Amino acid sequence: MRDNPVVQGDKVAGSSVWAGTLTEVMTMRALNDNQRKTVRLGRVEFSLVSLIAFIAFVVFTSAGCASNHVWNKNGGFTTDELNKDRYACMQESGYSTSGTRVEDYIKVSIMLQSCMYAKGWFLRSMAQDTANAVKFKQFDGKTKAICSKPQYAAYFEKTSCLGTGVTFEQLVDASKITPEQKAIYLKFLTEADGNTNEMREFMRKNGTDDDRKWVDYLESTQPEIDKYRLELYNATITWGEYNTRRKDMAEKTMSEWKKIHPPQQRGGPQESGLKLVEI
Repeated sequence: MRDNPVVQGDKVAGSSVWAGTLTEVMTMRALNDNQRKTVRLGRVEFSLVSLIAFIAFVVFTSAGCASNHVWNKNGGFTTDELNKDRYACMQESGYSTSGTRVEDYIKVSIMLQSCMYAKGWFLRSMAQDTANAVKFKQFDGKTKAICSKPQYAAYFEKTSCLGTGVTFEQLVDASKITPEQKAIYLKFLTEADGNTNEMREFMRKNGTDDDRKWVDYLESTQPEIDKYRLELYNATITWGEYNTRRKDMAEKTMSEWKKIHPPQQRGGPQESGLKLVEI
């Protein structure tokens, strides 16, 4: 899920997020009031705690577990920053002074979310992150499988699966590509690029804004990659020169990854995408 789920028209996820925030606000009110209050719905009167329990039941049975949505911010954040903004928004929304009517809680919930959105936060589904992690792991496994195929063995005698794995011996290799290696090289690139492009497209559709910036950067490097690939194929550079260019590209892209993704975002599921820079 991306940004404001209501804006995106995701009715199921949006209702879950809204109800989750409403439940959160009402629960905090109940804990802070230190007194027994009641809420009237038509002719029926509920205790505040009972109403909270009822709303929680509706949330968990009709819209999924609302607690599976967490606040996030592009560019990274600290726990202190999150807590500070949450507290400021709660004060701004008037959660501590609102009445006991359901309409009051709904208003507070909407105001709290609007305040957080205005500060650059968005609600992200933890379930989506889990699904992404599974998908990234599949892409990572496919990369390793491609590099391990016997039909590409002749290519990997001259270079490594990933640019970061190039050896010193491969860097000083003065030989040039042979006709037999050219045929293998073309088949390998077709399969490897198909996997890489699929991975990038998945990140663009399902990742964060930072992930999309990362994909944009990777695509901006493609002309340079295509250039040294073509030079290798045309035998205008040696395997050593090709490997040097691959290694340099890998180091440059790893550096860019760290610029785009701050420390607290590293090690996440999408970091597998870094391995698909260029294989």
